[in-house]
Amino acid sequence: MSRHIAILGFIFTINAVLALLAGGALVLFGTSGGLLVLLTGQEDALAAGGVLAALGWGLGLLVLFGGLLSGAAAYGLFARRRWGQVLGIALSVLNVLSFTLLWTPVGLYGLWALIQGNAEFQRPR
Repeated sequence: MSRHIAILGFIFTINAVLALLAGGALVLFGTSGGLLVLLTGQEDALAAGGVLAALGWGLGLLVLFGGLLSGAAAYGLFARRRWGQVLGIALSVLNVLSFTLLWTPVGLYGLWALIQGNAEFQRPR
């Protein structure tokens, strides 16, 4: 079971890196796109630039937060911490509820590995 928990930790690590990159890109592109629209100098562009910047920042921060949670879960799984198991189960449930072709099976695998590997997190360290 230890191998499955390590694989799941690796998956969460990859997810964290990709989410941090994507969240940073959303913040960067939202800000720069909003500024470019504002620099056109048109009166109607003020609202559009503000909306574009707010959307980029809002979605970017949400994705960044998810990446941080995934990274924390990966650390907790690698360290075999109880809170890592709980966070991994919560993120796996969210993955199952996403109903996507990639993340639903990952979520099911995560639930199976973390529930079956409960003894891994009960050992004294």
